[in-house]
Amino acid sequence: ALNTALALRQAIWRKPNPEWIVSGIPEQLYVDNGSDFISEHIEQACIALKIRLIHSLPGRPRGRGKIERLFRTINDMFLPDLPGHLIAGKPLSAPVLTLDELRARFEAFVCGVYHRRPHGSTGEPPITRWQKGGFLPAMPDSLEQLDMLLVHVPKPRKVLRDGIRLMGRRYVEPTLAAFVGEQVEAAAFAIHRQRVDAALGEGATRVELAAAFEHRGQGQGD
Repeated sequence: ALNTALALRQAIWRKPNPEWIVSGIPEQLYVDNGSDFISEHIEQACIALKIRLIHSLPGRPRGRGKIERLFRTINDMFLPDLPGHLIAGKPLSAPVLTLDELRARFEAFVCGVYHRRPHGSTGEPPITRWQKGGFLPAMPDSLEQLDMLLVHVPKPRKVLRDGIRLMGRRYVEPTLAAFVGEQVEAAAFAIHRQRVDAALGEGATRVELAAAFEHRGQGQGD
């Protein structure tokens, strides 16, 4: 679910590239029934952002035609020009791109090709249709607020003697000592910080927890 939340973050927030002007909180999010999309995390994030979450009907792939068409466009127009592109499971050339280089190439494709190529159904380039629609995107007040709305989904965790485990990491704080053996509500504070908040006891007192161990995959992480 975190990967889907990160994809929404990229879609909603303003892009560093001024040519990529598409942004804003969508009114609807149309998804299939994959485990990410039916998770409580995504449901709560959509509620927080006032996004209407719509699931496609199982066994009805035609309802997902628009996204499938986008995938086909990427497969036909973007991927074949990349070093390391596979044909029948074999690369035509050596894969040499780093992740940052791949991201830069894809951004150039979106802004310079996909957005400016006339669409087969509308007859207009997508960027032209976006600009003439008069759409004023709804935006969070800050990126930090967006992070909170997308990622700050409380999860129950049992306090152990060595702290609590969340998202594959272990967190400790002296305040937790009084709650060993009890359930607390823990949530990631922001995606770019190794930090969580925990609500303790009936009064839901919140404390900030520091990451004591950086090893992923220990214990009860997500």
